[in-house]
Amino acid sequence: MRPFGERDASWFFGRDAEIDDLVGRLDRGEREIYVIGPSGSGKSSLVHAGLFPVLDAGASRLGRMFVIRSMRPGERPADRLAQLLEADLAAPVATVEAFAARHAPAERALVFVDQLEELFTVATADERQRFVAALCALRPVPRCCVVLALRADFFGALLDSELGSDLAGRISPLVVAPLRGESLARAIRAPATRVGVHVEPRLCERLVADAADEPASWDTTARVWDAATGKPLAPALEHHGIVRAARGLHGDRPGRGSAMTGRAAAVRQGGGGGGGDGGGGDGGGDGSSAVGSAARGRWRLFHSANTAG
Repeated sequence: MRPFGERDASWFFGRDAEIDDLVGRLDRGEREIYVIGPSGSGKSSLVHAGLFPVLDAGASRLGRMFVIRSMRPGERPADRLAQLLEADLAAPVATVEAFAARHAPAERALVFVDQLEELFTVATADERQRFVAALCALRPVPRCCVVLALRADFFGALLDSELGSDLAGRISPLVVAPLRGESLARAIRAPATRVGVHVEPRLCERLVADAADEPASWDTTARVWDAATGKPLAPALEHHGIVRAARGLHGDRPGRGSAMTGRAAAVRQGGGGGGGDGGGGDGGGDGSSAVGSAARGRWRLFHSANTAG
């Protein structure tokens, strides 16, 4: 599942609160921000397609203050960091000052370290220590900010690492959870609306409800569509950009995907009465009538895009 990039920003919806939070932290002078969440929750997308376009466009109170660079740690994270800042980090203040001067009118450097967990899974202990030393050297530099995205299951490793003693008591991570509720509904509706496509309200409500405990992914949504209509969804929508846009539904789990797909197939073949995964009938008490109605109507989700291709 490929995350959103900066050029996908116009299709990125549902994370307004998190974007405002990041902008606010930078505006308050925070220079080391940890974005933490489960795998697939949208950490990279939040920064690349949410924060960066706002900063690049000067659309916030920060204006066009930052020159932005991104990296993943890889095997030699300290070397990658030095390459981003275009100089050796032995003299960090001078390095950042010269970097900002080369990229005027920006006033500050912002480095995004994506998938920080590679520090513990890819880099050796020696390379990890080199990177930690470089990061600590940048902390007192007023014109450098670092945003780091980390999988939640590596948070303990972070605190146990060489950074742990410095972070204890002062880290205030921005937690990125899978989209829920109205934010998830917006991530479903808004991209479709941009291309004049109608998403039936009851279908949107059902997708949001199904994601309440086990967030559905775009892959699940596509499988449900395929089963309900007998036609693949992705080719019909790829040229509209909706395939990536619908990935606001993160965190797919096989059980939920199979159940939803089976239910949709049963609705398509039998009019809505069959059990989705070989169990009893769906019945009307869990809202399956909404799915049945949508399926019997060829699931008008993204209907105009589907018929236009």
